[in-house]
Amino acid sequence: ALVKKAAALERLQKLDEAIACYDQAIAADASMTIAYLHKGGLCNRLERFNDALECYEKALRTQEKRQG
Repeated sequence: ALVKKAAALERLQKLDEAIACYDQAIAADASMTIAYLHKGGLCNRLERFNDALECYEKALRTQEKRQG
């Protein structure tokens, strides 16, 4: 639910609120790959490239844990 809320906030251009919501989703479930991916995409759009890279790396790690 938090990821969907964050995506809605993103569409409304409430980008800081969206990032905070993605962070809440991640805090609730650190294995939620989709939250990392969406947050990474938003950080990329905001040219926060280091943050985006960190999110994508965490998304990869969570996916690897599920598969391995």
